[in-house]
Amino acid sequence: MKTVLLLLIFYTHNAFSAVLNGDDIAKNLRENQYSSGFQARFNVLHRNQKGVTSAPMQLILIGQVNALQRRFLLRSVSANTLNPTQILIEQTENTPPKILQLNATNATPSTLPPHVPLLESALQAIDLLSPWWSWQQSLGASAIIQGKKCQILHSVDPSTQQNLRYHRAESCIDLQHNLALKIQIFNADNIEVRRFEVLKTWPKSSGNGYLAKKFRLTTATREVTEFEIYSGDEEYQINDQTFAALKFDRQ
Repeated sequence: MKTVLLLLIFYTHNAFSAVLNGDDIAKNLRENQYSSGFQARFNVLHRNQKGVTSAPMQLILIGQVNALQRRFLLRSVSANTLNPTQILIEQTENTPPKILQLNATNATPSTLPPHVPLLESALQAIDLLSPWWSWQQSLGASAIIQGKKCQILHSVDPSTQQNLRYHRAESCIDLQHNLALKIQIFNADNIEVRRFEVLKTWPKSSGNGYLAKKFRLTTATREVTEFEIYSGDEEYQINDQTFAALKFDRQ
């Protein structure tokens, strides 16, 4: 599976130059998110800041990514979901993202900001858009995570805006297996606001590198969501209607 939620957040390229450069690594990250179409299905567990775990749920993510545009359709598909929801996330080059949400009980979609939790999880639209790979990049020291050596990559938002929710990121890249084992996001006050951690990996179908099969997302308020792929299609066929509109078949 080439490009799924976990790939969008974690995947790195296998063709690193002999002399590593932070900008080159980030460029490879962006380019290897590109996909003409993919679908991934996830089992999801969410625990709130009080330690209460919600009922397990399932999500479907459909996406298409290229140099000029990112488009995602996120759906809740759990049998125990009383109000099924669809979320459309779109962003073209150098424009703010557009996020629309439609519940089965509503006639028209509503607009969401990029930093709100989606589908009763800690996931946000900004996580899928992963802007930190387009920030200013620099290399740090090496580190060890779960017994694996990784390269620290520092990413800083060049914006001069004050009080940024996401100001910098610190990622630990397993160069041998082409995977970011951990990504930490900090705000303008240098407070960690989000953390992504790989829990399980699997080889890509091409045999070229690994993907994160399961990962954990932790927020500043100690909410935790775990996502695990149970099926997917790395060559999902996108048609003119895939991202055209949000709709439900109503009786």
